Amino acid sequence: MSDSKKKAGSAAVNREQKDRLFRLIFGSAEHKDWLLSLYNALNGSDYSDPDQLVINTLKNTVYLGMKNDVSFLINDTLNLYEQQSSFNPNMPLRSFMYLSNLYSGYVDQEGIDLYRSALAKVPTPYCVCFYNGLAARPEEETLKLSDMFTKPYKGESMVELVVKMININYGRNMKLLNACRPLLDYSLYVKMVRENVKNGMALEKAVDQAIDAMPADSVISSYLKNHRAEVKNVSIFEYNEAEHLRNTYEDGYDEGVNYGLKEGIKVTIELNHEINRSRQETAEYIMKKFSLDSKQAEEYLKAYWPEQEES
Repeated sequence: MSDSKKKAGSAAVNREQKDRLFRLIFGSAEHKDWLLSLYNALNGSDYSDPDQLVINTLKNTVYLGMKNDVSFLINDTLNLYEQQSSFNPNMPLRSFMYLSNLYSGYVDQEGIDLYRSALAKVPTPYCVCFYNGLAARPEEETLKLSDMFTKPYKGESMVELVVKMININYGRNMKLLNACRPLLDYSLYVKMVRENVKNGMALEKAVDQAIDAMPADSVISSYLKNHRAEVKNVSIFEYNEAEHLRNTYEDGYDEGVNYGLKEGIKVTIELNHEINRSRQETAEYIMKKFSLDSKQAEEYLKAYWPEQEES
């Protein structure tokens, strides 16, 4: 792994209660019209009054190191929106845990008595995860809570929660992005930051350049510039976090490959010994099979060839 990768993905990444740019853009009461635009784009609706939307994101509630991004009520639906820069198959359980707190607050706020004989009515949940990570993912995926159960029911699960994961990387799901200009701008901004870094620009400068390079007709451009310090802070954190997760995966993959290679060579040497191949024949065999030089082959033979056998 290169030094730049290690630096970007250092353990200094602090995962505790960090805001995300997605939440800053779509979770602010000041810009409820942007969140309403996103809701309309997802649902094919045409609501025009932002006051019909009630943001109810819980403050200071954290699951697995991150706060929920945005939750809100509209049209008798309880909408839970998350943004992730790395694929997380555990989103259904995270959403389930968060929804339980939201419903608890809703019941208390509305004065609903759950012990009465009459059936209580609560908003229908709608969970969406907006994915913009570097790993290739489909345009849309469905994640189910039941897929996480260790022992699924034979029929339908008695408890289910579905999360719709939507790929919002620039160039994917463009119909949706074009239907919500703030989402299109957000996706473009993330793309420009990544391209700047890829082209060798320092991360802080890459963020600054992306902010300044937003199109003149961008809906969120003024917000990015007016809140530059905060935008830079969360953008740098998110980029480093994504790199950290990716590098952790790559390190684990490399370790797994190396372990598998050693085990493969060990088993091969043991099998060659069992079929009475000589030490020299075995050395030639593993050199050919595993693309080893004579020095490497000798090291493996010293480690795995029975000591009592011929030298």
